[in-house]
Amino acid sequence: MKKILTVTLNPCIDKTITIDDFTYGGLNRAVNHISIVGGKGINCATILSGMGQQVISLGMTAGTQVQQYHKDMSIPYGGVVCKGDVRTNYKIVNSSDKITTEINEPGFIVSGDEVEKLIALFSASLDDVGVAILSGSAPIGVKDDIYYRLTDIASKHNVPVILDTDGPRLKEGIKAKPYFIKPNTFEICQLLNDNDAAIEKQIAELKKHILTGVKLAAISMGECGAIFVDNKQTIRVYAPETKCISTTGAGDSMVAMIAYGIVNNLDLINIGRLAVCAGSLTCERVGLCDGKEALDNYTSIKAEIIGG
Repeated sequence: MKKILTVTLNPCIDKTITIDDFTYGGLNRAVNHISIVGGKGINCATILSGMGQQVISLGMTAGTQVQQYHKDMSIPYGGVVCKGDVRTNYKIVNSSDKITTEINEPGFIVSGDEVEKLIALFSASLDDVGVAILSGSAPIGVKDDIYYRLTDIASKHNVPVILDTDGPRLKEGIKAKPYFIKPNTFEICQLLNDNDAAIEKQIAELKKHILTGVKLAAISMGECGAIFVDNKQTIRVYAPETKCISTTGAGDSMVAMIAYGIVNNLDLINIGRLAVCAGSLTCERVGLCDGKEALDNYTSIKAEIIGG
């Protein structure tokens, strides 16, 4: 089986704090907290490695925490080490209404030479790779065309790319024709410059990119599931009813399972089922889903073809 490569340009320490009945502007006492090295690509690598899938995790970092995490998890890692500190992202989970508030630090500052080192490292790591996941934000000093450049390199090595980012990086990255894009409703509305775009307009935007070179696309819609599109069909996948504790990492769980489905030659409807199952399982806990559990349960997820 070919490897899955992930890229995390802006890693973080994810600190999730659970509070009963959060009071804005008042004193709040944590009832639980957990800190873990994260970032979208690292999260994907962690889930996939736990399933026995061979992975390579690449990226940019500062300090030693990211390297130590990969060593502890036995995940192969290659990183360009920059000056400064890895950012901390705070997730404040209000247990009374299940709403999560996120506070993300900006991260370290990167030089142009360090960006070029990362690009060279990526190019040299594509042998025997079945899918590359390019996901997340970028630290200060990285230009918006970074995912365009990486996708273009991967394409020249015949490695399909899953692109999961937002804003200008998504807009630029799509121009290089990644294999799969997975915006959520907010991110695709950004592309459309329409914060209230109807779902029909969002689907039409996906189909536009399918016509111009993207092979597969999805809109993740939280508790409403997801829409998956290729050049033949549009599929609605329904999320099961869950007792949601936190949505943190749900999107990364979906992307990890999309990559797994691609390298294991699943058809689009089953890729969709597997992705939505993993996202829903993640919402039921504080932390990432168990990919093996998703594999055991995804066939129960409801999905239907809703268009061509």
